[in-house]
Amino acid sequence: MTIALARFPVELLKLITTSLSDNDLCNFALTCSIFHDAVHGDKVVWRDRFLSVYDDPVNKISYDWKATYQKRQRLHKKMVGLSFRSGQSKEELEALEILWDILADARGNIPAEGDPVDGRNFSHILPLRSERAIFSSHSHVDEHPLLSAVSLLLTPLLNRPKLAFIKGSQEIVYKPDVNRVINADGTPNLSILNAMARLFTWHIHPDSPSDLFHQRTLLTPGEMPCFWQGRLGDEGEIPTKWFGAYMYSNPTRIIIYDGDELSSDRSDGYLVDMTLTISQSAFTGIGKDFDTFTIKSGEITPIPSPPGRLSTVNGWKKVEFIKSYTHHGWFYSGIILPGNNMMLGYWMRSKGGLLSRGASGPFIFWRAPESSSLLNRDNRVSFVRVTG
Repeated sequence: MTIALARFPVELLKLITTSLSDNDLCNFALTCSIFHDAVHGDKVVWRDRFLSVYDDPVNKISYDWKATYQKRQRLHKKMVGLSFRSGQSKEELEALEILWDILADARGNIPAEGDPVDGRNFSHILPLRSERAIFSSHSHVDEHPLLSAVSLLLTPLLNRPKLAFIKGSQEIVYKPDVNRVINADGTPNLSILNAMARLFTWHIHPDSPSDLFHQRTLLTPGEMPCFWQGRLGDEGEIPTKWFGAYMYSNPTRIIIYDGDELSSDRSDGYLVDMTLTISQSAFTGIGKDFDTFTIKSGEITPIPSPPGRLSTVNGWKKVEFIKSYTHHGWFYSGIILPGNNMMLGYWMRSKGGLLSRGASGPFIFWRAPESSSLLNRDNRVSFVRVTG
């Protein structure tokens, strides 16, 4: 049989490999030099195998289809045994780099409003839901940029962080002398952004014991924070419909929860429903949380990507606007993440003002389906203003 197959045109041999498993493909290549050349003589077989499972990569120049495919296939096996306690071991770094590359290449497609995100790379990302706590509850995540970035972009998986690590997130988010989401070099401050994402995830997660944002119980699965459409880092259009939440930077007391001391976060209890009108890099808008408001003087400005491996993803943007009620207004400054699906930052009394306790705080907004609205839902549910 081998001799007969060896007489087949190489194009037919390549076609035969498409029906083989990974192990069978390797064994097929070991059978004889003709089969070896058919598999490894050029990039066709491994490229086609790669593209049958993953989205096409952003940078295809000198791309090693075989090595990348095999590394990605081993990712889940590595994830099971890794604790990511330091984010520095060879195995951890390799797994993080592979996962970052999968995220960077991920091409999202949402067939209809509210439907789960669809895409070849997302089919490999979404099963990490059970492992998401590895990133969101990690004690050293803020000390390692790649770990922070991966955790931040996986926020839509919405695995609730462990309570013990929320304390660390609070310390980062509420620390008055570092409460800025943009570094001195103009790049995003991944440590603060990730701490914000974890802190809000704790409070809006469907299984969270927190009642800080009571309206989270009114959200449908399709209205929770979601992944991006298109490819991460593509310019794309800024969404016009956003839901969100904000807190005050003045936890006023210590509570005991599950035997652990925790500062109590504070909010007005209502989620934000906001619709924007965007013209190039400027925008206005309207919305409501505890009261109606307008959005004024909105500006969106591209900023540099983090250095090193993280520079493979562009699309980070600075966002600033004034949220104005009838008798008062607040200045919002933050970052729109690559993919245009989420923005995180701080609100304060005025532009350039200090993040004083009680007069400022963190915020999160996420893209919502265009047809969704919180305005006509039952918002009479009782809520607690000060809670853990």
